[in-house]
Amino acid sequence: MSLTGIDPQEISGIYQNISVKLVKKPLANSRLVRGKEYPIAFDLLVEGDGEKSFVAINDFFSYLGESGELLRLVTNHGLVIIQGLASTNPETYSQIVNHLFQAQKYQEFDQVGLLATREKIKESVSSVGNDDALGKNVNKLHSHQEFSRYLEYPHILTFFAQQASKLSGGESTTTHATELFDAVNSKYPEFIKDLYEKQGNHVYQKFSYRISPDSKFQISWTDEGAFGKYITQDEKDKGDLESMKTKATKIAHERVSKDIEFDENNDLIVHQRTSIVNLHPITGLPLIFSSLPTYYSGYYNSKQKGDNPKLPPLTYGNGEPIPEKYLDFLLEQSVKLEYTHRFKDGDILFLDNFAVYHGRNPYTIGDRKILASFWEHESFQRKPYRPSSWEALVTDV
Repeated sequence: MSLTGIDPQEISGIYQNISVKLVKKPLANSRLVRGKEYPIAFDLLVEGDGEKSFVAINDFFSYLGESGELLRLVTNHGLVIIQGLASTNPETYSQIVNHLFQAQKYQEFDQVGLLATREKIKESVSSVGNDDALGKNVNKLHSHQEFSRYLEYPHILTFFAQQASKLSGGESTTTHATELFDAVNSKYPEFIKDLYEKQGNHVYQKFSYRISPDSKFQISWTDEGAFGKYITQDEKDKGDLESMKTKATKIAHERVSKDIEFDENNDLIVHQRTSIVNLHPITGLPLIFSSLPTYYSGYYNSKQKGDNPKLPPLTYGNGEPIPEKYLDFLLEQSVKLEYTHRFKDGDILFLDNFAVYHGRNPYTIGDRKILASFWEHESFQRKPYRPSSWEALVTDV
């Protein structure tokens, strides 16, 4: 994928005798990250209406896929916002993303190891989670890169506003991973060096076997979206723990972590060691590639309230403790550097999961409905990687 050339102010074409355009629009709070505008936005303009216009839109997005133009923009800028789609129909969204990504030989990312229930809505489209059902909507969802603690994670994320918030709250928040790297490296270069030399970080997650009514996550490791992909209903009905554990271990080793265990309650403990400070596989930019802000936020918020919380299981990869001042600063900068997007109905966000963190602000139950579609390339599996030397991280690209 080439990253050279001048970004277009307009991308247009005639399909089904209908003019379809993406016209670049200014964003009040966009900025430059290593010389690239972040994020960028376009209005979708269609000269026509009715079913024929949506056929033209699909043809247009097929062109954007075949040409690689939209993926180039996403990789260049981290986040591309498209507004003006005259539809909030999930089927329209599904058709757009499938036309776009299949033309570029991308496939829907198979989500494994979920701690939230995501409902399948349309082909390649699902809900974003069960925040409403669990009352988690009242809390800010802090920055994270999807599945970044796992062995497999998607490259491109898309989000669609089926119902944008009419009340305050519910905004999408994103933080550029290179801008975060630069902020942390400027203040605490020794932290960046320690993350590199001490093998990144180590965290663990617990997936319950039996779900308690007061559990923050209402999902068992036996569920299909967690680690139950290979588990049969018959095995669940019989409570065949031995078979279920064997199959859960298999999918965990394939997709999530090579280091797992079951405790005395038959709960699944997943240990995750990731390098954190990496280079982007396409742009070569340095990244803090992680979900540390959202993982650490509960402890940080309790500490700020004056409580006496228990430090979460979080260390360097070699087992040494990470000084809290580093983690505090990382979280604070992830918030300070957020770009906040207030959805309008029909908005589609295209996000490079390697380059940009995402989250959301608290909202009122029932006031928003956001759908998602995650994608990875069918064949090449380039991922953020740990360079051979620390100097490669701190040398400007």
